[in-house]
Order: sequence, then C-alpha cells, then structure tokens
Amino acid sequence: MNKYMIFENSAHNIQVVKRGWSWPGFHFGLLWALFKGLPLLALFGISVIVAVYVCCLLYLFHYGMPLILIALIVSYLIQSVFCGLLGNKLMYKQLAKKGFELITVIPAHRSDIALRIYRQRRNEQNYQRLRFSQRQARLNIA
Repeated sequence: MNKYMIFENSAHNIQVVKRGWSWPGFHFGLLWALFKGLPLLALFGISVIVAVYVCCLLYLFHYGMPLILIALIVSYLIQSVFCGLLGNKLMYKQLAKKGFELITVIPAHRSDIALRIYRQRRNEQNYQRLRFSQRQARLNIA
C-alpha cells in the first residue's frame, strides 16, 4: 500500500502527492516533469540526453552508428530513473513554495482514494466541532 501526502493551502485547495518512487515520472520522464511544472528536472533530463548525444557524435567516426543508439537508450534510462527518484520530492518542495502545507499522510492504493478518505475525515471532524459548539451554546443559554 502506498502512502499519499495531502497538502492544502489557505484557499483550501488540496493537492495529493505520492510518497517515494514516481512510476509516471519514470515512464514519461521529461514530459511528466514539464506537465507537473518541474522545469529543473526537465532541464536536467534534456541536458543528459544532449551531453550523451554530443559525446557519441565525437566518437562516431571511430565506432560507427550503433554507439549513438545505445548511448541514447542509456541516457533515456538515466533521466527516467532520476525523474522516478526525485520527481515526487521536487513536487513537495514546489508545493511548499506555493504556500501549501502538509496536512496528513494517508495510506491508500490510489491517490483518489486517499483524497476521498481525507475529505471524509475532515467532514467528520467539522461535524463533531459543530455538534460540540451547539452543545456549548445550549449549556450557555440554560
């Protein structure tokens, strides 16, 4: 079971981020980083691919074309692993910069289930506070 971190800002916007490894970050790498608003991670991935490609072009005359293909595959794997490892951690930091605060960590199988559990708990707490304040108001009147 995965753990999901629930972030909320002062406008009560809620963001859910998985803790640990990011499979979408691993599989989609640069596109995922750009979609999630992580330009530094995307820039790192692009720079790895460009650096490896340039190195391969320098050695192209000595080893031939298969080296470029192998190097591009290796560079893609490197940037995919970095996106998988660092993607969610960078999202935590990005949300903190935007004014979101960590509210709780909820174990769940999917992020939508974690969000549903959080909203249900929050509604129960609000209901209990309302009942308590109504009881207090009745005691103060009597």
